[in-house]
Amino acid sequence: MVKLLQLIPYRFFYLLGLAVFILGMPFSNLMMSQGLFYISGAWLLSSIAYNNTLARIKLYFANKQALALASIFFALLIGLAYTANFEYGLKDIRVKLPLFLLPFVIVGLGSLTDKEYRAFLLFFILVVLSSTIAGYVSAWSHFGNMYDARQLSPYISNIRLSLLIIIALFVAGWLAVKQRKAWFTALMVVTCLWFLFFLYKLESLTALGTIFIVWLVLLVFNLKKVKPKALRIALPLLLICFAAWLAIYTTTTYTEYFTPKEVANPTAKTKYGNGYDDLQMPYMIENGNRLWEYVSYKELKEEWPNRSQINIDSTDATGHTLFYTILRYMASKGLKKDREGLQALTDEDIDNIESGIANANYTAQRGLKARLHKVFWEYQVYKAYRNPSGHSVFMRLAFWQNSWNIIKAHPLVGVGTGDVIDAVGLQYTKDNSPLEAKWRLRSHNQFLAIGIALGFIGILIFVFSMLYPYLSTKGYKSVLFTAFFVTAFLSMFTEDTLESQAGVSFYIFFFCVFLFLKPGSLATPQVGWGWWDKSQLDNQTIRK
Repeated sequence: MVKLLQLIPYRFFYLLGLAVFILGMPFSNLMMSQGLFYISGAWLLSSIAYNNTLARIKLYFANKQALALASIFFALLIGLAYTANFEYGLKDIRVKLPLFLLPFVIVGLGSLTDKEYRAFLLFFILVVLSSTIAGYVSAWSHFGNMYDARQLSPYISNIRLSLLIIIALFVAGWLAVKQRKAWFTALMVVTCLWFLFFLYKLESLTALGTIFIVWLVLLVFNLKKVKPKALRIALPLLLICFAAWLAIYTTTTYTEYFTPKEVANPTAKTKYGNGYDDLQMPYMIENGNRLWEYVSYKELKEEWPNRSQINIDSTDATGHTLFYTILRYMASKGLKKDREGLQALTDEDIDNIESGIANANYTAQRGLKARLHKVFWEYQVYKAYRNPSGHSVFMRLAFWQNSWNIIKAHPLVGVGTGDVIDAVGLQYTKDNSPLEAKWRLRSHNQFLAIGIALGFIGILIFVFSMLYPYLSTKGYKSVLFTAFFVTAFLSMFTEDTLESQAGVSFYIFFFCVFLFLKPGSLATPQVGWGWWDKSQLDNQTIRK
């Protein structure tokens, strides 16, 4: 049996597992699980075939970086000891299992050769590029003028996809500099431009801000090393130009949005002789048009059935009050909210309103401007009503406040690994939160999420689990490692990055890439290369 096991080309299945894992990151959680299964299978069977299981286990526990990465996983295991909701705790442990398992098997299987390493980086770029192109084509072909930015990412969360794009962008830039062939460099530059364009269309303010910060950090650490001198000057200038463009664009959009427009030939009555409603509502504006001016609810209610079969007092496709969506949409087009204004809407406008599109510019001006308009609207609603329900930016304030209140009540060791969701729900009720029930979500901040489960001790362990592997290996000297580390670290402030399989996989896989898969970072164990070319591998082996 052992001799038969030694005939299996484990190296092939190891590399296949890594490839399938990469392919799954922007496309499928199932594929990531399959990739991890192949890698784990190669580790297990090859260790049996070559009788070096104990040696590999010792190798893992001798690797300080691997243990540091898993320290937060071990802490969450301990957190099960004082949790009441054991079922949810086990689910959380299962989601975070890759924090331990992926480094464990990779340390036992060895690093990649230089050729393999670069091939996998290039493959990662190709996979992310394919995902963005597929998402873009899908959004246009299936949704046309009515697509939501989130529809550009049909396979995984748009937030997770934006993280992958950021890493792919910097990897493409790194390869463009490292590879001296002009055609390849040009191809990587075009790829980088596409990724930036896609993030613009994805309306990802966070991603663009992250790119700016990563770029700034990389320049601080590496500017003196950049050659030639012209590039050393060009890179900071490009960064300054990018920051200036973003600031000017945001300021101009803000001014355009909030500068009130005068209504031409204002009258006290509608064309049909009805008076406008005297609505004592908070001052709000949409594309420079006042929302609550020139509203005739009587005429809108009478005319709306002639344009739509949906009751005006019901909800649109997104669950928001339809009447409110009508007012916002008409205001965005500069129309009076009466029978005449409603008649001026096209059939496409009516479809947009029924679909929950509250501003005509959301279809005409996709990209960063549309996202800024949404943020401006969220700000107005929060300022007027102090209820952020349904508005992603300002809901985070409520999420963070709720989480912080829980941590203050359980500061040392938290509520336990399995009691996070229960504690979050109870705290919302205790604080009489204005958030609607469906929006009473988790922290959307990984540090706070860990703090709820494990208290300040857990937060310290989590920060250590990130910083030690990076600093102890002088990761700041690596452009790619630094780009990933800063991206991952920043993501923790606005998202529960480790609370989903996609987020955990992104986080731990790239730590493994730069700590263990990088050529020469690990000794190459004997895993039965079969027909694989042994000349590609290091001579160092781990024997039984």
